[in-house]
Amino acid sequence: MTGARVAAGLLGAGQTGAGLALLLRPRAALRVVADADDDLSRVAARVLGARLAAQGLLVAGFGGTRALRASALIDAVHAVTMAVPAFGRSGRERAARLSGVCSLLSAAVASRIAARMARTA
Repeated sequence: MTGARVAAGLLGAGQTGAGLALLLRPRAALRVVADADDDLSRVAARVLGARLAAQGLLVAGFGGTRALRASALIDAVHAVTMAVPAFGRSGRERAARLSGVCSLLSAAVASRIAARMARTA
């Protein structure tokens, strides 16, 4: 197994773990990262958690360049969608900023791993 495959597995495991935490324990996750804990925030945390868990399983399970590039694209789109709430006045700004930054980092890591795999293929 190549280093890039191991990195893809670790990225997928991290995404799956974070997703499951948001999906199964949204209140606990919101206490750590958010400035709001209401019904809408918990629903949003669960939806994001489901998406992250599915995305992580895709990356960990397949781990190829296509899965990694798809993951990077999904994360990049999510980061863009967090721009408006990150600077709004909803009381959810900190959570939106953190979610956007984490998505950007995840997109960068997935892209880097995919590029490395493409070079060695």
